[in-house]
Amino acid sequence: MWLPIPATEIDGLPDAFEYRFWEGGEFPADP
Repeated sequence: MWLPIPATEIDGLPDAFEYRFWEGGEFPADP
């Protein structure tokens, strides 16, 4: 599922990346 995450909570990614994909397991690291 896609989870909306404030860009300020994503370390090392530009503001454009505001969504992260999560399949229900461990939260994924930065791509």
